[in-house]
Amino acid sequence: MTVRLGKVAWTLAGVVVLVLAAWWLGSNLERVNVEREVPPSGEATRDPHYAAKALLRRLGARVSSAENLAQLPPSRATLLLTSVSWNLFPGRAEQLQRWVADGGHLVLPEGIAMQDSALHAWVPLREVRDPPSRPPAGAASRAPASPSPRGAAPGAPPLDEPDAETDIDGEDDADAEDAPARSRRDTRGTRAPASAPAWPRLTALAKPCRMLEVAPALPPRLDSARQHRLCGYPSSTLRPHAGVEASWLLSGSGGHRIATVPVGAGRISVSTVAGAWTNGLLLEGDNARALVATLDLRGGDAVWFVADESRTALLRVLWNAAWPAFVFAALALALGLWRAAPRFGARIAPAPLARRSMVEQIGGTASFIAQHGGIALHRAALRALESTARQRVPGYAALLSTSERAHAIAGAARIDVDALAEAMEPPRERTPRGLAGTLGVLEIARRGLCERRTPLPDPSNPRRNDP
Repeated sequence: MTVRLGKVAWTLAGVVVLVLAAWWLGSNLERVNVEREVPPSGEATRDPHYAAKALLRRLGARVSSAENLAQLPPSRATLLLTSVSWNLFPGRAEQLQRWVADGGHLVLPEGIAMQDSALHAWVPLREVRDPPSRPPAGAASRAPASPSPRGAAPGAPPLDEPDAETDIDGEDDADAEDAPARSRRDTRGTRAPASAPAWPRLTALAKPCRMLEVAPALPPRLDSARQHRLCGYPSSTLRPHAGVEASWLLSGSGGHRIATVPVGAGRISVSTVAGAWTNGLLLEGDNARALVATLDLRGGDAVWFVADESRTALLRVLWNAAWPAFVFAALALALGLWRAAPRFGARIAPAPLARRSMVEQIGGTASFIAQHGGIALHRAALRALESTARQRVPGYAALLSTSERAHAIAGAARIDVDALAEAMEPPRERTPRGLAGTLGVLEIARRGLCERRTPLPDPSNPRRNDP
């Protein structure tokens, strides 16, 4: 009984502890939703205008991404050009000018200075660089000094200069509170102009958003909106040429930041707010609305994006055009290397040394006689016999007559003297069979001399006979 009461007491104590712990956690912990930026992946990491393309497709536009400007878009289409090497080949500037004059809409989202100088000859807009300005008074007392961004030009103006552009409808204080949160957002996919300083990090003193307003003399677009809070990195202002009336102007106190001017039957839109329509900043402020308003987008419009001048690799083109030649060349090279490589032995096994049989000798002789006649063959056989006799018969070189030579050779080779003497005479009118027998006698005599391992003693030279 006592044991059971102890177990019940310990169980109740454990339940009380768990209840108190749950009450303490519930009263001291608070659940807070934290926004977490998901880094881009897939095509978004390679295409800085991936978000803009997705937005335009959702709005009903027919979006196309071209690898280069070798083929221009169809007439009445919109071309958003960000490539800096579009004019790499001659004639591109003239073709682009004719395309715009025929009704095309050219959009330069990073200003004219980012493009080739050929545009300055016919685009009726001029860029004016923003003058450098000092930071707002008292900025040093409100925030600690920080080093200038890597690559920033000395004296570059802060992007949140508190002029009339940032003070419209009291946005300055709200921007100061939201700037630290925006500084943590991912701005990958944006690209600064080559001539502009490197973009600084978004801090409380560097807000990239400004309020811009449609020119009063122009009708607004997109639900009668006249003000747009544009976030980006402005580097210059735009001024239309004298006598040119712009059809769309988005301006602030410093000047026009986005302008659309007519060129022939088409038009050109230029934005000097770099990065405003890239993946990192498209959803900031009214950037998406400003993009649609600048494009003057309608359902079903064709919009082309050209961001680079890419071509098929030369090796791939050559392989597709002439791959059999490459295959045969590689095989020939491999065969040549194999033949030139060092070897451990001969390519072909050497044939064993052996004399031809009499049958082979006679057959070859008969074939030679049938083709070239017997006189030359008789001379060759007699010359071979005499050469062997000089080496094997002592004093043979001193013998002059054919009879003496025949006796010397016959004695050494042990053959009939008369037959050898007759065979050594120049051939006369003989039949092929008779010539074959003569050549056989000469060959038998030569082989008989070769079988002697030591030459015979020479009676005319006693010294040579001494061992």
